Amino acid sequence: MQTESENQAVTSKPMDSVFTDPSFLQTQNTPDGDSTTREDIEQSEDYEKIWSQVQFTGTGAEYFRIWIVNLLLSILTLGIYSAWAKVRRTRYFYNHVNIDGHNLEYTARPWQILKGRIIAALVLGIIAGLSATANPTALVVAGVIQLGVFLLIPVILVLSMRFALHNTQYRAINFDFSGRYKQAYATFLFWPMLIIPTLGLILPFVAKKQVEFLMEKTLLGKTPFEFNPQLTSKSFYWIYAKFIGLILALGFMKFIFEFIGAFVLFFLHKFGIEQSQENLQIFIVTIYLIVLFSSTIWLQLSVFGLIWNQACLDNIIFKTTLNPYRGLWIHISNMILRVITLGLAAPWCQIRWTRYKIESLSVQTNKEMSASFIAANKSGKDGNIAEGLDDLGGMDLGI
Repeated sequence: MQTESENQAVTSKPMDSVFTDPSFLQTQNTPDGDSTTREDIEQSEDYEKIWSQVQFTGTGAEYFRIWIVNLLLSILTLGIYSAWAKVRRTRYFYNHVNIDGHNLEYTARPWQILKGRIIAALVLGIIAGLSATANPTALVVAGVIQLGVFLLIPVILVLSMRFALHNTQYRAINFDFSGRYKQAYATFLFWPMLIIPTLGLILPFVAKKQVEFLMEKTLLGKTPFEFNPQLTSKSFYWIYAKFIGLILALGFMKFIFEFIGAFVLFFLHKFGIEQSQENLQIFIVTIYLIVLFSSTIWLQLSVFGLIWNQACLDNIIFKTTLNPYRGLWIHISNMILRVITLGLAAPWCQIRWTRYKIESLSVQTNKEMSASFIAANKSGKDGNIAEGLDDLGGMDLGI
C-alpha cells in the first residue's frame, strides 16, 4: 500500500554541515542600499548553489504499529491517553523529516497536552450542560461563555503556536513564535469580521494577512522567517479566482452527470428495468459534496506552494515542486483507500500524504551556516519567547 515518492525529481546535493558562513547574520545590501533580493542571493557569484531536498523516511508499516496502539489505548482510557498518543505520533513524523542529515525533534510532554485538553473539555462540558437546560438564565450564561471563548480565539491561537514551535527543535535550536495578542486580534478577528460586509471580496486579502502573521512571526532561534519577494494580494486573489473556477467546473460536471443519469434511467425504463431516480440523485450529490470538500485541499496546497516558493530564513531560501492538482488526486485516492479498508489504511495514507508535501521542499543555502548563528541560537533560551509563560501558556490547546 506504500507508494514511492510521488514528487517530481529534485536535484539534491549533500552539504558538509548545515548553514555555516560568517556572513549569515549580516545584513547584505546592494550598492544602492537596498536589501538583497532572492534573485540576488541565487545569482551571486560567491554564493555556492546547493539545493538539498527535504527527505521523509517514515513508512506505513512502521507507523501502523504506533497508530493502532494509540487508537486502542485512547479508547480504553476514554481519551486520556490521546495526549500521549499525540506526542508519540508527532515525534514519529518529526523524527523522520530529514533536512541535510538532521531531523526535527518534538519535545512536548504529554501532561502539558492533557492539561490543555482537560480545560477545553470542561469548558465545552459546561456549555453543553447549560445549553441542554430550559432555564433561560442558564442559556444566557452558556451564550456568554461561548462569546468569551470566541473572543479568546486569537489568544488561544498565539499560545498554541508558542507551545507547538517552542517544542520543535532543529539541531538543538528551538523554534519560537513572536506574534503578539494585539496583532492576532487584528488578523484573526477584526479582518475576518469584514468578510460578510464585503460579500467575501476581502477574503484573499485576509488569507494573506493571516499567512504573513503566522510565517513572519515564526523564528528559528532568534532569526525570523520572511518572504522574499514579499507576498502580494494579487497572488492570493489569483489563487482564489482559480479556486472559484474549480468550484464552477465541479458544478458543471455535476449537471452533466445528472443529465447522463436521467438519460440512462429513461432507457432502462424503456426496457422495463426500474431504477430509483432518488437513489441516483443521492449518489451524485454525495460524490459532488466529497469532491467539493476535497477541492479546499487544492486551495490549501496552492497557498502552501506560494508560501514556500517565497520563504527565506535570512540567506537560506526555499522552494517547492508541489503540484496542487496532483496533491488533490492523492487526497481523494487516500479517501477512497480509507473507505475500502474501513479506515485501516489510514497510517499508509498519512505517510503518503506527508511524504508528498515534505519531499516537494528543497533548501538552498551557503555551504555552511554560520558557526556564530549556531552558537547564538543554541544558547538563546534567555531570549526564548515561550520561556516564562505561566501554566496556561505551557499547554497545547488544540489549535
